[in-house]
Amino acid sequence: MKCLFCGSEDLSLAANFECTLSNNSIVGGGYSEIIDIYMCNNCGYGFYNNTLTIDGLKDFYEVYDCTLPFNNLSVSDWFARHINLVSKYKPKDAFIVEIGSSEGYFLHLLNENGYKNNLGIEPSKHALNGIARGLNIKKLFFTEDTIEQEKLFEKKSVDAFVLLHTFEHFAAPFVIFKTMVDYLKDDGLIFIETPNFSSFGYGHLSYFSWPFYEKMAHRYNMKIIDIMDGRERIAVVFAHENSDYKKIKCPYKVIDTLNRVKDRDLKRHQFFMKVISEIKYTINISNNILLWGTKKLAEDIIQEISDIDDKCSIIPVDSYPKRRGIVLDNIKQPVVCPEDIKGRFFDAVIVTTEFIDEVVKTMKLYDISYLKIINACYM
Repeated sequence: MKCLFCGSEDLSLAANFECTLSNNSIVGGGYSEIIDIYMCNNCGYGFYNNTLTIDGLKDFYEVYDCTLPFNNLSVSDWFARHINLVSKYKPKDAFIVEIGSSEGYFLHLLNENGYKNNLGIEPSKHALNGIARGLNIKKLFFTEDTIEQEKLFEKKSVDAFVLLHTFEHFAAPFVIFKTMVDYLKDDGLIFIETPNFSSFGYGHLSYFSWPFYEKMAHRYNMKIIDIMDGRERIAVVFAHENSDYKKIKCPYKVIDTLNRVKDRDLKRHQFFMKVISEIKYTINISNNILLWGTKKLAEDIIQEISDIDDKCSIIPVDSYPKRRGIVLDNIKQPVVCPEDIKGRFFDAVIVTTEFIDEVVKTMKLYDISYLKIINACYM
């Protein structure tokens, strides 16, 4: 096995995790795969092993629910962060292309902030929702061939490309990056936000860090001019090497990335076990509890508490109506939506999503009261 970026065979196993595909929280019934994540010790690029099946990926994306910010569901802070970044570097008349625009919420925010000359590219069915809203979205894959065939824009004509949690889904991210560089103006910028290396998830085909981004930029005569190197996310702004923007150099080495990954993984596990202990204690002194969220973390929690006495009623709840009625393993009560439990009181609420503020607002909207919240999401 070789690194897909530099060809080196000097690889380290950075992490592995069990991922349930087509599970009860998605379509009912399924199977699991052990996912191995490798990091190249030469360049820092991270990638999957070859155990993933095409059918597994297809099943996953057929039922995958993207965030729905137009419906006030899963409105992430990365939208506001990149509106501020674009505003910091580019004037209102800039031509901005968002790759992986989904329903077009970021394009909508650009319009709201005076950026009218923008284009979204999105291959999934979610593009149709954005088009129906009047947003400038093309339903296609971003490749040099599609750019030429659709006559989307000329080389050296784009002021900025924006990719928000999209770059990690590409099978060949370096080809995508080179294509963007070719169509970027001399003073153009590429804004990319992805999970940081330690944030693992099915469907994320590549894993990135600051040292690797620096090496990738150098290969294509680019440089990093702005960066947010967070625990779970990394946001980078790239510019041409010969542009007037000031270059930022990474303060740590590739090998440090692996150490950071393992340290974060250990801390995540310690946090999870502490949460499980709190949940078990709470269940033993409670009559009814809400489990808010029905994806991977919720399933991990359910597995850990499966041996607990069932005198406490645990009700799984999810804001996405498509999940109403799903029965999770080891939970007797089927999934409900917030409106189904309007006006009820619960001893505790276990929140398994990063959008805890959104959960609190939703409970207030539906007059759902509680004694305590247990935040189970490591952020």
